[in-house]
Amino acid sequence: MNIQCNLERLSIGMKSTEVTENVKKKKKAPLIIIAVALIAIIGACNSNKTEDVNRKTEKKNKVYEDVFKPKRMIVTPIIIMACILYYIYISFKTNGNLSAINLLYYGANYRPAVQAGEWYRLFSSMFIHAGVLHLMLNMYALYIIGGQMESYLGKTRYVIVYILSGLVGNLFSLIFTNSVTVGASGAIFGLLGSLLYFGYHYRLILGNSL
Repeated sequence: MNIQCNLERLSIGMKSTEVTENVKKKKKAPLIIIAVALIAIIGACNSNKTEDVNRKTEKKNKVYEDVFKPKRMIVTPIIIMACILYYIYISFKTNGNLSAINLLYYGANYRPAVQAGEWYRLFSSMFIHAGVLHLMLNMYALYIIGGQMESYLGKTRYVIVYILSGLVGNLFSLIFTNSVTVGASGAIFGLLGSLLYFGYHYRLILGNSL
């Protein structure tokens, strides 16, 4: 009898242990499912973030490729040819006498004339030069700086920057001097300023490429 009682107690104890273990397993199962679900959600969020970063990186790379891709110069050679041809034309008409009076006649910048309403001189004087050396130096600088900026900015923005820089430069000439002024220096300095800003804006990319 004692043996049977002991056996019954052992069987009851084993059953209770099994029940306890089953209860524990049942309690653990939802926790495991929740943990797996959370891991899946976190992984999905991270994958979405990674995809967004990759998309943004691809867009930036495309922009950088468009900006830094070498492009054919069109506007800069046209401006250079216009300045050279106009210089030849004025020299021919004046028999090489590029005096202030003759330059003024062909569109040089001059404060009293502009104040009298001849605003076109702010534009026309950008294409006039006072001598061969003046012409050569400006056209060389325009070829070096302008060629780079035309490639970086694109033709339309390049023309806008060039013309606005020339106009602003000629306006400053009216403020600081009362003499006849000519040349593309104002426009070229504007392009140089744009080049410096461009280098600062893309300094990280340019720094890595150097």
